[in-house]
Amino acid sequence: MRRWPIAWLAVCFLLFSACGTGQQLVSLQEVSQLVLEQGYTAGQILERLQGASTEQLQKQWGEPDGVLSGMWGDIWRLGEQEERIIIVYYDAEGLAETVIIQEREMQ
Repeated sequence: MRRWPIAWLAVCFLLFSACGTGQQLVSLQEVSQLVLEQGYTAGQILERLQGASTEQLQKQWGEPDGVLSGMWGDIWRLGEQEERIIIVYYDAEGLAETVIIQEREMQ
């Protein structure tokens, strides 16, 4: 009879731990489409990246096209013509904190 509470707690633990992994990280191609075709703002993109770590983003999006000097952030190009870039700044824990979308500076 005492085994039921332990089994019940184990089931509850497994259910709660599975709930936290339900959100899938949006791909860079999806971000490009949202920004370039649907006009999403940086704030709307940040909502989709909330809680993503630098490791998760680099695993999902690939190596960044650039990194920020003196700050903790990565730069990726959006779209095939690479006219715009997305800059993701990270907080002290390495989680996405700020997103900036801007025109790429041509050199």
